[in-house]
Amino acid sequence: MVKCTNITSNKNNSNSWYGDYFDRVTDYVGGHSKSILITIIDLLPIKPESPFSTALLKHYVEKSGRQLNLSDIADIPKEWKDFIVNTTRGQLGTHKINPYNSGFFDLRNSLGHFDVHVTRTSNNQSHYNISDYYAFGYFKKDTAQKGRHGFPLGSLPEDKISLLRSLLPDETYCNPGGFYEQWEITKNGSETILYIPQEYLTEVGKPYNVIGSFTQ
Repeated sequence: MVKCTNITSNKNNSNSWYGDYFDRVTDYVGGHSKSILITIIDLLPIKPESPFSTALLKHYVEKSGRQLNLSDIADIPKEWKDFIVNTTRGQLGTHKINPYNSGFFDLRNSLGHFDVHVTRTSNNQSHYNISDYYAFGYFKKDTAQKGRHGFPLGSLPEDKISLLRSLLPDETYCNPGGFYEQWEITKNGSETILYIPQEYLTEVGKPYNVIGSFTQ
């Protein structure tokens, strides 16, 4: 993948905190150190309702590549369980799950599409094994730009959104789907979304397997 343009930031804000911000983000790239992405996540008001999205993204940019169990983050939410049970109907076998119309932002933005394998326990309960490969892919010939990667922020007033936009890196990247993209904060319906370029994400992180399970 080739970066289309590398635009040097020309944000010269008189507030010294902004300058400190840009000094710090250039110091944290690579390896097990904080990357620019982690720094931005630490500074931005990421939705508190998104603990899994935040944890999985941080694990990705730490580049360990180690498998991560959802239970190491928190208990699987009841609404996730109910959604999975209703979607699979408890039928034995492997199911492809699409949560994008579920209304559960944290599920959608952490796992995206994922697999659930349903088995039966000895006491006739249904056991649900969740599996996913956490990575940031793209769609070929993506004229509709469906392959952009967004991260939900909290409910923010316009002045706060404008401030945060002024703090984002301004490099331009070429998505393999065939379009240019930048770091961007935008309104998408009732949501405020931080969009992160796909090429940047592939450069700073390492894909890994995600698992989880519950019995119900």
